[in-house]
This record gives sequence, structure tokens and C-alpha cells, in this order.
Amino acid sequence: MKNISKGKVSIYFFNAYSNLNPKIHFISGSDRVGINLIEKENSEVIVIAPEIFKPLLKNNVIFYSSDSYSFKNLFLKYILRIFKTILIVNKIQKEKIISKVVSTSDFFPDVIPSFFLSFGTSWYSFTYHLYPLKLNFRDLVGRVLQIFSYLLFKKSVKVVTCSSECEDFLKKKFRIQNVLRIPLGIDLGMYLNSESKNSEIIYLGRIKNSKGVFDLPEIISYVKTAYPKIKLKIIGNGTESDISKLIKLIKNFDVIENIEILHNLTDKEVILQLQKSSILAQTSYEEGFGLSVLEALAAGNRVVLYDLPVYKEHFGNFELNYVKLGNKSEFATQIIKILTTNNNVSYPIEKFEIYSWKAIFSKVFMD
Repeated sequence: MKNISKGKVSIYFFNAYSNLNPKIHFISGSDRVGINLIEKENSEVIVIAPEIFKPLLKNNVIFYSSDSYSFKNLFLKYILRIFKTILIVNKIQKEKIISKVVSTSDFFPDVIPSFFLSFGTSWYSFTYHLYPLKLNFRDLVGRVLQIFSYLLFKKSVKVVTCSSECEDFLKKKFRIQNVLRIPLGIDLGMYLNSESKNSEIIYLGRIKNSKGVFDLPEIISYVKTAYPKIKLKIIGNGTESDISKLIKLIKNFDVIENIEILHNLTDKEVILQLQKSSILAQTSYEEGFGLSVLEALAAGNRVVLYDLPVYKEHFGNFELNYVKLGNKSEFATQIIKILTTNNNVSYPIEKFEIYSWKAIFSKVFMD
């Protein structure tokens, strides 16, 4: 561990989705929020996160690894992570004055250490959407653990979310009133389109069932009937089993030549893909905000998506193409219409000012 000098520090906990494919480094929406908030900090910052997160941080951030275990049992891995994090925090407390603690998600291995620290400092907690309540073991356990985190959130000085569903749930079910609902942010200057558009479609997000990514091979098979050479780039990471499932569907729907899966792209590479493409296919069945929609709009993309209330809540002032949830043929029809009319869209910079990281940092920590 590095030696840290006397003084005040802010501690950030990141979940980093260390249970994903170990061959692929993945940055989630909550990770991205935390990284951008750190860049606006004026004080010294300490990050405690799984080892895979370290390359994403700048040199001036002090990093401690909370998770370098290779156990296959995830729950045991998370329990050990909690104990290791508490030991790290105990060492920091002997050498530093902790000015604030930030848990960048409601993931319990980060929430529990934050809760214990909250008795001596200000704790800012983040949550993005309610865990889906379905009758299978994984989702039921996920919801129970999220509720456990929400109970601990009562010690937070501020609970930050981008979802009105989360806000209402926390206020009504847990009587937590210090809930701040804000949009997520982007660095707008990076997204403004400077590339000539092509007719490619892009998907940006996790490769998992709830994101609707497995609908895409069938959707593209419909689009292919009108545009045989249509190209879709799926940009995202997931477990080996989910990636294998996606590849099998691509083969079954005979769209091998039409779909390309891209892993492990840098932020700049993702932005370049957005700038060059013309359509974002947002097939998600659940979202807390829809950051990829915001990124696509800033890059001048048309957006086709399933009709979720959260999109109208955050992007009501933008032109979006809504499709009934799960209607794959209609989704393809909307894409074909856009390709046929070939109309690009752009918005004035002023529409994006509320999504700047400077504005968001101010709302979270200074208002």
C-alpha cells in the first residue's frame, strides 16, 4: 500500500462488476458516474475497488484493491471483500481525516463499509434502478440485498438516484426524505459529431437478458429483408455464457454477416463508433436512466427504443422513436423507416447543459 500524507480525503467505493467475464474489463454506468465526479474533486481522493478498476483511474488518485480473489463462489468473494475493505478503512482512519464517503452504487460490499464510516463523516450513497423482482433465485436474492442496502441508506446525508421509481420507493417504503434525483452526465465536447455518418446501427450496453440484446438478431433479420447489407455493431461486455448465447442467436437468424460484437473498447473508441453510426438500437427492458441514449443523442444519432417511462422522464424534449415493449417486428420497421428517410438529427448545445458533470457535482455535494 502507498503511504498517504496527513490531511483530509474523500473516499470512493466502486463495485466494478468484478463478477463479469474476467477476461474483459467492464465499466458500468455507476462506475462512470464515480470516475467523473472524482475528476471534479478539489481534495485528495482515495478509491477502494476491485483490482480490475485500477487502470481506469488517473495517477493522482490513491488506490486500494478490495478484491483480488479468485474464488468461484461470488457470495464468499463479496464477504471477504467486505472484511478486507474494513481493514483498509481502519488503516486510512489512523492516518487521515475522512471528509466524505461516496458509495457509487447500492452494491452491498461497498454499502456496508460506507455505513460504518457514516457515523463519523458524511456518506453520499447512489442507486440507479430497482432490482427486478422475478420468481427466480438470482433476482430474488438481488432484490433482498438491495433492500438491505436501502435500510442502511438511512444513515446517508444524501441518497442520489436518476430514477423517479427509486425516489418514490425510498421515500414511501423507507421514509428516506433526503433523496436527490438528477440526470446522469456526459462530457459533451467529446460527443459532438465531427465524423461523416454511415447507415450503421449501434447497440451500446451490457450483454445480458434484461438489456434486450438477445432481441437484436431477430430484429436485424427483419431489417435485412429491406437492407441486405445492413450492419449492426453490438458494443458491450458480458459473461461468457451470455456472449455464447448471443453468438448462437446470430447464427440461427442468419445474420452473421450483419452483426459484429465489439468488446473492451476505450471511451474514445466508443464515441467514435457513435459519431459514425446513424441509429442507436436501445432494446433494454429495464433502465434507471439510459446513459447510452444521452450519448447517442449528443453524437447526432436517431434512437429507436422500447417504450419505458424513464426515457420520457429524462428525454421528453428529444425526438425518440418508441416501440411497444418486446415488439421486435415493429422495432425493425422503425429502423427501416429511418434508413429510408435518411434524416439525421442534431440539437443545440444548450439542451445538454443539465447533463454536464460540473452541474451534477454541484447538485450532489454543494447544493
